Amino acid sequence: MTLLAAALAFAAAASAQAYAQAGSPRRVLVIYSYSRHLPWSTGVAQGLAEILEPIDSRDRPVLFEENIDADLAADTVSRLAWVEGIAEKYRDIPLDAVIAESQQAAALLLAHPGLFESAARFLFNYAPSSSLGKGNGLERGYSTASDLGKALEAIPLLLPSVRRVVVVADRSGIGLARTRQIRGIAEAALTVPLEIWDEFSLEELLGRARALPRDWAIFYLPVQRDREGAPLVAADVAARLSAAAPVPVFSHFDTLIGTGIVGGYSVSAVQLGRVLGRVAAYGDTAAPASQSDYAEATMGYWFDARALSRWRIPAGIVPPDSVTLFVSQTAWDRAWPIVLAALVIFAAESALVLGLARSSAQRKKAMAMLAAERASLEEKIALRTADLSRANAELAAEVAYRTLAEEREKASAAGKAMLFIELQHRIKNSMAIISSLVGIESDAVEAPEAKSSLATLGSRVSALASLYDILYDSGGIEDIDLVDYLGRVIDSAAESIGADARGISVTKHIMPASIDMKRAISIGLIVNELVTDCFKHAFPGGRRGTITVRLAREGEALALDIVDDGIGLPPGFNPAEAEGFGLKLVGLLAEQLGSSLSAASAGGSRFSLRFPA
Repeated sequence: MTLLAAALAFAAAASAQAYAQAGSPRRVLVIYSYSRHLPWSTGVAQGLAEILEPIDSRDRPVLFEENIDADLAADTVSRLAWVEGIAEKYRDIPLDAVIAESQQAAALLLAHPGLFESAARFLFNYAPSSSLGKGNGLERGYSTASDLGKALEAIPLLLPSVRRVVVVADRSGIGLARTRQIRGIAEAALTVPLEIWDEFSLEELLGRARALPRDWAIFYLPVQRDREGAPLVAADVAARLSAAAPVPVFSHFDTLIGTGIVGGYSVSAVQLGRVLGRVAAYGDTAAPASQSDYAEATMGYWFDARALSRWRIPAGIVPPDSVTLFVSQTAWDRAWPIVLAALVIFAAESALVLGLARSSAQRKKAMAMLAAERASLEEKIALRTADLSRANAELAAEVAYRTLAEEREKASAAGKAMLFIELQHRIKNSMAIISSLVGIESDAVEAPEAKSSLATLGSRVSALASLYDILYDSGGIEDIDLVDYLGRVIDSAAESIGADARGISVTKHIMPASIDMKRAISIGLIVNELVTDCFKHAFPGGRRGTITVRLAREGEALALDIVDDGIGLPPGFNPAEAEGFGLKLVGLLAEQLGSSLSAASAGGSRFSLRFPA
């Protein structure tokens, strides 16, 4: 027995013991063709769990799962060793069914008809080919033969003026099987000429795609190896191909939607997993009755709204039963709660301003009356010097009146001071309400772009709210302590983006400095935007790192630097030409400070401003 067979057989006793303890009425082995970490396998596993998890544990089938490595499937010696080991592993487990999830798993079962011959054998999502074995003749098979034709027919349906379709595939076993199917479909039914590309390096593929005429289209079958056999990531190839080609890219797999492809008539990994789950739980009675039933259960029209918009494909032309993903809300749908909140705040502030104006007018009127009365008193003293007692009495009364008026004036001034503090308090609370509304809206939307936009808006509101926190704590308007204010802004941005969970730290080197409120607002928003952009773009794919914020005095100026040790800026990056709203906002705020934003990339990215102190 080979080392691989011995290693697999080592787990046989444990597997048999687990089955005996479970006591389930069914034992089912599922063989996957790809790594469980790929989006396709993740979707299949999700659909499988949706069916099996709600079943009572006493009735739920015992599920055994195995994966076939792509290199193993291509190497005869390793494959035979794997088959020998897997047969030994499950020798003492009476399996009720064996399910092959895709092409490589189906090819393995068909090539070894004696493997698990006592179990019902089901083959899903495979491409028929003369290179496949004959099996034992009892397999229930559901192929992609008819569905590839429907996927190709969707292209001229959405692009009536298309003149030619380029089919991009690789020369793996399943790739060759699919291209043979497509050639047969083209000869039998399609009216649009096809051209098949299946020998290339990745750069050659992208170069040929860039040169395509604009009235052509691409049909992408997952490419997992190049001409030399080097491994490729199918989703990464789809994304780069969609970005490079001047024509729309279609596909037959829903897990590729989101990489830039338009979509098309696709097989859904989650829906395939649900079919596998029903077969695992209930056997033949739950299997699709025919190929058309299988297609109806696992396939449908799936499109990316962003790609449809990019290629100006009208939404009304897609089939009526289509699923369109990544549909963005309109600007008004996203903004109306914020606009409403802003109007409420504006109305409250207007009422407070009117109250202050009225109080000021009344004070002026009282002062004018007091001045007039004082003049009248002096005239009376001059005219009635003879009647001193009466004049003295009137003078005493007048003094008492003046004292009362002054006390009222002091009380009015104290009331206005309290009113101003209350105004700051209400503005602070209003900012908190806006931040909560933005957070609620962010939780409600599903589109990643809308969620990101709302998160950015929330961080901007938090930056302003930090300023009003400081104003309220200080009891009124005065110069703002930048150490305290920028510290709050940076901590709020780090918390909102989840810096600790992502392993991103923020270092602050801020010299003690105070500045007026107007410029403090601009500086706070600039720091918030640049720190948030570093969180979003400098550390992709779970990368860890550090963001450093420095504020120092340089002569008569203040120097602000935001530095990260991330992936750096794109070559030739110029913040003044950036299309994002955040950098445009930073540019406008920098102009208000009498400065401009500069950017550099060396071991990360650096954004710098110099403005008068």
